[in-house]
Amino acid sequence: METAEPASPVPKKMKPEGLEAPGGTAAGVQAAPPEDEDRISQLPDAVLGDIISLLPTKEGARTQILATRWRRLWGSSSAPLNLDCNALRRPAGSCDIFESAVSSILSAHPGPGRRFCLDETRRPYPRSDEALVDSWLSSPALHNLQHLELRHDYTSSYASYNQPPPPPLRAAAFRFARTLRVATFGSCVLPSEPPLFPNLKLLTLENACISDCSLRNMISQCPTLECLLLHDIYGTPCARINSSSLKTIARRAGRFWPFQDTEYRLNELVIENAPSLEKLLNLNVSYALHVTVLSAPKLETLGYASDFRFGKTKFVFGSTIIQVAVHFCVIYSNYMSTASVNRPNVVFSCLIDEGIASS
Repeated sequence: METAEPASPVPKKMKPEGLEAPGGTAAGVQAAPPEDEDRISQLPDAVLGDIISLLPTKEGARTQILATRWRRLWGSSSAPLNLDCNALRRPAGSCDIFESAVSSILSAHPGPGRRFCLDETRRPYPRSDEALVDSWLSSPALHNLQHLELRHDYTSSYASYNQPPPPPLRAAAFRFARTLRVATFGSCVLPSEPPLFPNLKLLTLENACISDCSLRNMISQCPTLECLLLHDIYGTPCARINSSSLKTIARRAGRFWPFQDTEYRLNELVIENAPSLEKLLNLNVSYALHVTVLSAPKLETLGYASDFRFGKTKFVFGSTIIQVAVHFCVIYSNYMSTASVNRPNVVFSCLIDEGIASS
């Protein structure tokens, strides 16, 4: 009887050489990371530093307790310093504690700086030493600063109460002129010959005294300026605007304005030449503004026009005069930041129903 030959064994599939990854995982196939793996901490220092510098001051400092990997980042050059001095103030605290905290942070950080905010009008204790504040502004930690908010120690308008004029803008602030992208200057007298601000995009002048000539010089020294907020401006009743880069101009009046002499407060804007201007906003429904537009071909938004309380808003477009009545509707402006106007990002555009005339 013939015996059948045994079947040959099925050959095993051969794995190509070099495709075995360490740990028994085939090359090209990523092993699933452990569920508790901290992927954020694996990001480069530069990325983590940018994240930290965009956080508010206290929250940025608290990232040091997250993990060993984060401990050194907040005080390193990888995280440009974001220092809001107002966040360090305490109602029951002393001036010495506040000044010591600011000085310690600035001395410990190597720079560069992203944002520095100092509001000397908000404190329950005596003012900081002038030389000390100047030393803060001269600190290496603020090198290449991009965002500066500086409000001087002056709370009321001399136009209202016959007080001496506010102090001049600190000269130390001009150290950042070439790197600033956002600036707020408040409760001060603006210089007649400001330096060049080649990268400034957003400028806020708040409770500031500035002449028409100084304002024109300031705007001319900001060749890339896109947004200008005039908040409680006095010293120039009529502001003349010439700028090829401005896209948004806003004017806001404060609660002391009804008591100021008309010759001091800003109540008229003349847009002489603004080829990029798109939005012209009056952020107070109770305070009239006279606007003359000579050349602004892209202008499409007018905000907060009314005849409430202190005069009617009037617009002059070339030879056409528009006297605005009370009605208005809500629209949305996606450019003005809430930090600049201190209120929700909503502006108003008027619905005109009377007083149109041509000369």
